[in-house]
Amino acid sequence: MAKGHRHYQEENQWSCGSWIEYTLVVVLASILLLGALALTLFWILQYHGGFAWRENPDKQFNLHPVLMVAGFITFSGFSVLLYRICRCCRRIYVKLLHTVFHALAIPCVAVGFLAVLDSHNLKQPSPIPNFYSLHSWIGLVCMGLFAIQV
Repeated sequence: MAKGHRHYQEENQWSCGSWIEYTLVVVLASILLLGALALTLFWILQYHGGFAWRENPDKQFNLHPVLMVAGFITFSGFSVLLYRICRCCRRIYVKLLHTVFHALAIPCVAVGFLAVLDSHNLKQPSPIPNFYSLHSWIGLVCMGLFAIQV
C-alpha cells in the first residue's frame, strides 16, 4: 500500500449504513456549528441592542460573545470537520481549506478579545478591571492554547 492512500482503502470498507450514519453526523454537526452562531447573533441583536465600537462600551462588549463563538466554535469546528470529511480531495487542498478556516478564526478571536478589553477600559464612571474573573483567565488560557496549535 502506497503512503497516503490508506484513507481510500478505508473508504471502500464502509457499508452503506456506515455512510448514512456518517453523513447524518456531519449534517448534524454543521447545523449545530451554524446554530450556535445564529443563536448568539439573535440573542445579541434581539435582547442587547446590537453592536457598536468605542462610542458605546456596552454595545462594544456585545461583539465579544459573537466573535468568540464565530472564531472558537464555528470556524474552528468547520476546520476540523472539513479536514475529516474531505477524503476525496488531494491532501494539500484539504490542508489548505483547513488552514483557511483556522485563519478566519484568528481575527474573530483577536477582535473579540480587544472588544472586551476596550469596553472594560471605557466603562463610565469607572473602568471594569481586566482579568478579574475565572472566565477571563480561562479565556486567556484558551487563546494561548489555540495560538500554540495554530
